[in-house]
Amino acid sequence: MPPKLLPILLLLILHTPSHPFPLLPPTPHPHNTLLHAHHPPPSPSILDTIDLKHSWPSSSPSFIANHWNKSPVLLKNSFRPDDELYPTVADVHALATDDDSETRLITHDASKDLYSLELGPLSPSELSPPLPHSIVINDVDRFLPHVADWMDANFDRFPNWRRDDGQVSLASKGGGIGFHVDNYDVFLIQILGTRNWTIEVEPLSEDEEFTRLDDKHDVRILKASSTKRTVTKTLKPGDMLYLPPRIPHCGTATSDDCMTLSVGFRSPSASELLSAMAEDVGERVRSGASVNSRYSESNPDYILNNPSRGLLTTEASDACKKILLEAINGVEWDHFYGKHVTTSKRFRLNHPQPAGPEQGLWGDPQSAVSSVFDNNNGMLFQAEGLTFAYNANSDLFIDGTHFPDIPPPISRVICDNRCLTKSHFDSILPLPRALLIDLVSRGFLYGCDGL
Repeated sequence: MPPKLLPILLLLILHTPSHPFPLLPPTPHPHNTLLHAHHPPPSPSILDTIDLKHSWPSSSPSFIANHWNKSPVLLKNSFRPDDELYPTVADVHALATDDDSETRLITHDASKDLYSLELGPLSPSELSPPLPHSIVINDVDRFLPHVADWMDANFDRFPNWRRDDGQVSLASKGGGIGFHVDNYDVFLIQILGTRNWTIEVEPLSEDEEFTRLDDKHDVRILKASSTKRTVTKTLKPGDMLYLPPRIPHCGTATSDDCMTLSVGFRSPSASELLSAMAEDVGERVRSGASVNSRYSESNPDYILNNPSRGLLTTEASDACKKILLEAINGVEWDHFYGKHVTTSKRFRLNHPQPAGPEQGLWGDPQSAVSSVFDNNNGMLFQAEGLTFAYNANSDLFIDGTHFPDIPPPISRVICDNRCLTKSHFDSILPLPRALLIDLVSRGFLYGCDGL
């Protein structure tokens, strides 16, 4: 079967349309790129507001039970407003001018009601334009290890593969990106200043979104609706707003140096999996793997007793479907799934950085592992911005790379701990030295002297 036919056949089986929704061209944040799978619709009641009194993440089980995937909620005082691990204005300005960062500058000309987009990197003179504006940067956790530490500590109840990047928005008073809709679960944490969020209390269908798109802007923005019920809430530092997918919202800074950190959670859609699986099967076919079964009639009575040569019989249809399902089921599906959901959604040049002599002692993988696990000196960290996951079938997956035959207890230690020390492997003998050396060599783990 030619690989080009696989997407069509998979589509017939899954009966799922594809609806990509980029928010900001040409490199949209993945919170806004894929149709979210089925979620219970948010409650049409007013937005719940809960004062957590700085109790997150210990209060997260109650949130997960009552609101996760269900309804938006404002979680006041989730965090202390002066957490030293938050990104700073200086951090954002430095990243915005960095060639490696994915930066966007969105300005709003209220006199024309026009949003404009400029792609980074920005020059220092472009960081403070006269119009109300927002500097939006993806993957801040990859660039700022302390932000990765903060995200890991505060969202560790959620599966690794679900969590995507941290996106930061630094806005002047009046800055924002207009009304839009995301296809991810997202937490919006106020870091500095204040921001008003106007939220529609009902989810938006894909057809409604297309109808309301305002194409005069450089960014993907919805026209205001006079028929949708909305609620407006003001977030102060330490407050957190949770939105399930498809809830239209608009954030507007009400102070200068208004900073919001967005933590998004990916959820693969059927259309995404369909496309990726077809590509994976096609690659296996081209490499000579035995997934290229062909249809044949095992019972000649099918032809002899067929009342009409134009009839597509149920037996033939089921047989073709079986061929296709056998190509994607079982172990091959597990491998595809693990690689797919751990693969970074945005290409990053030279990340992770493989171990090398410029890193000194820690640049030699064998010396790095020996230092931590033989001499109890230093520690190994997961490379920021990568997804570590494993399954019960002894498969370890890191950033789309598959490591087979790794016992689950070993994978669990590596995946569940942002920082690895000698004590983490005290109950695991022998030490998986060869695996750890390989991970350091690839840059998936890196060594340092300590916190």
